[in-house]
Amino acid sequence: YGGYVDPVVGVGTDGNLFVVAGGNVALTDSSAARMFGVSAGQAASIVGGSAGEDLLMLAGTTANLANFTAGDDITVEGPDGITVQNVATTGAGADTANLDTFTSASVSFIINTAAADGANIVLTSSNGAITGGGTIDANGNLTANAASDITQGSFIAGGNLAMTAGAAIDVIGATGGSVALDGATGVAADAVTSQGLTSLTANGGAIAIGNLSSVGAV
Repeated sequence: YGGYVDPVVGVGTDGNLFVVAGGNVALTDSSAARMFGVSAGQAASIVGGSAGEDLLMLAGTTANLANFTAGDDITVEGPDGITVQNVATTGAGADTANLDTFTSASVSFIINTAAADGANIVLTSSNGAITGGGTIDANGNLTANAASDITQGSFIAGGNLAMTAGAAIDVIGATGGSVALDGATGVAADAVTSQGLTSLTANGGAIAIGNLSSVGAV
């Protein structure tokens, strides 16, 4: 946990926490006052914690994030699948920098200055599925892309919500300023609420929405 001066060397930590491992990373109740970065060669898991600004979580296989809050952005990459439960970005953190990675001899984290773009959540699984639980709530935009299914959970965006699945989307809720749900084999939700445009696309399957409310066109 950062946010204090190291008593041994007398250097301010600036509130950043970076974890890099060639194997698995499993963290519980872990927080950073500013930036929180995790890079795992295999599975990555964080259960409980917070970041004052950004969380960047990069797994080599699967990623699991639960009970976590960030003041600005949350970005999770789990090529073989992502499980995300009760996660939120609040917009309370500074939005003047982004956390990124670069590779020299090994993966390292770098903080770059950036224009403000909101407190967003981005979930990407290039080969697997995204499984939600509870609420996944972005103060800004929420983007979820999965090669397979996106299932369970209520996905909420104060900005725009965009979800794309290589198979089916089947979630409890989808809420946003605009809502775009694209499931190759079907789209289902107990409720969809949009303050703007709503786009529902299922090229190879059915669309089933329990309760649809859209201020703009559908």
